[in-house]
Amino acid sequence: MASPVPWHELSADQIERLVAAWIIADHPGSQRVNGSGGDDGADVRQPVDGGLRVFEIKSFRDLLTPGQKRNIGDSLRNAVRHQAGMLRWTLVVPRDLTPAEIRWFEHDLAPLTTARIDWIGLTELESGLSRHPKLLALTPGSAERRAIDIVSGLGLRSLRTLVIVSSAVGVVIAAALGIGLSGRSSGATGSSGPAAARSAGTPDGGAPLAAVTSARAVGCRSGWVVPDPGDTPVPFDPHRPPAKAVLSGGGEVTVTVQGLTGRSVVLQSMTVEVLHRSPALTGVHLPFGCQGVVPPRKYRLDLDAAAPRITPEAGTATFPYRVDEVEPEQFLITPDVTTGDIEWRLLLQWTSGADEGTLILPEAGKAPFRFTATTAARTFCFDINASVWRPSC
Repeated sequence: MASPVPWHELSADQIERLVAAWIIADHPGSQRVNGSGGDDGADVRQPVDGGLRVFEIKSFRDLLTPGQKRNIGDSLRNAVRHQAGMLRWTLVVPRDLTPAEIRWFEHDLAPLTTARIDWIGLTELESGLSRHPKLLALTPGSAERRAIDIVSGLGLRSLRTLVIVSSAVGVVIAAALGIGLSGRSSGATGSSGPAAARSAGTPDGGAPLAAVTSARAVGCRSGWVVPDPGDTPVPFDPHRPPAKAVLSGGGEVTVTVQGLTGRSVVLQSMTVEVLHRSPALTGVHLPFGCQGVVPPRKYRLDLDAAAPRITPEAGTATFPYRVDEVEPEQFLITPDVTTGDIEWRLLLQWTSGADEGTLILPEAGKAPFRFTATTAARTFCFDINASVWRPSC
């Protein structure tokens, strides 16, 4: 079976960007590390219960040479030195390891750290990418990218029948296929609004940018509110929130925006639209335990305000920002709410040349972000030994 990605045609930087984008889409809360000044042994970091998972991405596509093995070992040593709280280290390469390489991985690398180490190879990587066809559509030389180029050359205006946009709980890929966005071009004619949206940047006239969003609890400062279970303990799962859980204030929303064409896109502003406001949820508050590493926070959002707006934290540059195919932007938004149960979404205003529009996050038809105050709920305590929340500890 032919590979969906032409790995040998991609540069090392293109491979690392594609793999990092997949990790972020498939592992909620993950963040890419800008390695321009040294990445301290981490290409992507994911906060997990009690610490941190570190992903190290290598573009090695053939049998590992002694020099490449030394390079991987140096990366692991660097992570051990600099990534405090590292519980798991994962090597990601676009090839499956041979038995001899697996023995080297287990016998030579494992003793370098007390953290768990594992690897993701070509088969698992391509299986993961297949769940996100939008990422494949952005990859030069991929079948999806070639299909877009062919359709573009034929002058067709829609790719909806060729490309399926995939979304998972807590992760929405808002693609540039006219989904969940509105916009207009200075050359547009006829009716206005979403139906008349046009942008010269993509073959089907959609917005020339895409975004990935996620919402998660953050250790020591947030958690969830769930329906009251009485005195029954609530089990903790480090991979997913409790059943019927609503995030409490102090959680975090991550928005990663990237251009889809060779043209730069200027992000002019980001605003908040409250869709529903009601009293704080009753039930049980499940505080999220403290973690060894907390990702940096860039923006705050006061959902108690009548007209909430995001405000930059100290040291954060303000809008506008610029994105393109190789330079994305990531926004970390911390919503605070003390008086209600709020459903809301983000409106990202963009311009590209003479075109302009609004990217709606999450996309229309998907569940909005939802955060609640904990004032109407009783609080359970977390029993770390049993990995459950209890009425008392």
